Amino acid sequence: MTSPFPLNSKDKKDLEVYLKQFCFKSIQTIICSRNGTAISTDSSSRSPSWFNISISDSPSVAEDCKHKVNVSDLLHGKTINLTVQLHSPDNEIMTLEIWTSRWSENTNKSR
Repeated sequence: MTSPFPLNSKDKKDLEVYLKQFCFKSIQTIICSRNGTAISTDSSSRSPSWFNISISDSPSVAEDCKHKVNVSDLLHGKTINLTVQLHSPDNEIMTLEIWTSRWSENTNKSR
């Protein structure tokens, strides 16, 4: 894929950091919201950070993300999938949701 606005190495690194934070926080939010625990967040528009999601990370989810999620794959056209499953006491598994993230450099140019 060729971008109409090629990224220099610093911009590419910044994009990877942003995508990593976005993916990890998205996964944390989805999983935590499915386990029945109420989540309350404080967000300040006065924060100097333009990416401000204030939730506590689940250590086990964070560890899984570190080992299983490769954000640089997104920049190379691959997808990241999160499957939410219900596990019954009888060891049956039912897929409830599938979340898919994909990065696309394609842009629509209006004229």
